[in-house]
Amino acid sequence: MTFEDRAVAAPPELRFTEHVIEDGASLALMLPASESRTGIYWLDFADGYSYVGQSVAVRSRLATHRRRWADAVRVKFAPCAAEDLDRLEVAAIRHAESLRVNLRNKLLTGRPGGGQDTIVEVREGVSLALPWDRARRGGLEIGTLPTPTEAEQARFARLQQRTGWEHLAAATSVLIREAVPAPTLSQRALWTVSALPSTGQTEGSHRMLTLSAGRLEILRVHEVTGGAAVERWAWLNLTEEREPEANRILERIIALGYDPNEAVTFPDYGSIADVAAVGVELRDLPALVREQTVLDAVYRLVVTAMRQGSAPLGRHHNQALANELLLRASR
Repeated sequence: MTFEDRAVAAPPELRFTEHVIEDGASLALMLPASESRTGIYWLDFADGYSYVGQSVAVRSRLATHRRRWADAVRVKFAPCAAEDLDRLEVAAIRHAESLRVNLRNKLLTGRPGGGQDTIVEVREGVSLALPWDRARRGGLEIGTLPTPTEAEQARFARLQQRTGWEHLAAATSVLIREAVPAPTLSQRALWTVSALPSTGQTEGSHRMLTLSAGRLEILRVHEVTGGAAVERWAWLNLTEEREPEANRILERIIALGYDPNEAVTFPDYGSIADVAAVGVELRDLPALVREQTVLDAVYRLVVTAMRQGSAPLGRHHNQALANELLLRASR
């Protein structure tokens, strides 16, 4: 088994017409009013970046973009049926990325914000870079950690009493150190960790921990009860890799005693494509994250999610748990 390759050819249904934008010209006026207003548009900018989008009213959409971006130099438009917009927008973005085009898009693209570093403000006056290269991710500097609330401390204390806590802490601290950019600075704003969250509970199954980046879960760990037996399973999300990286990840999964056809799934998160999920027993999670190729793939997914925007789950960030994991990560 290998992680699947994605088609990158331009969709044959899309036939773009191209218009060069003269200084001060309206983007909307580039397209005759008599033509279809529903379709896929592609903007090229003076800095070499592009933007691919969809609209059922493309002239008004382009007018909005013109107010936001004054440096557009070219617009291309391909009409299509409204029911095909979502599919063809994704296909056009994939095609652009296969041509090594840097996109200003943040959603649906494998590289939100293009190939260059993105600078984000995590709080007033404090910014950090989100590079694609894991080696340039920014170090772990502890400094003074925020003080947790009594409720956060109590929930964290309950988590520490759970069987499997040491496996959980060991693996999660490695992920924070190795796969999260500048984790002390970026916590709560760009990544969060929760202790015993109520999310996704079902009869016989509840979560021990969720580690998220931006809007996306990166790691979730469940206790699953079946009769008198309790199993603890971890699901780790990472970018879907191609050979030879995919083979090294699969070799680690096999070495841990799992059938990749059962352990690896490909969830559909909508705004982020090409995600693979690896499911292993909690006791095997520390060994899984010791594989550098796994950490590289997790890091790429973390940065993709962070570049799409801040973490909306900041209110669920357990500072007591985060402090413990950061301290372990610094050792």
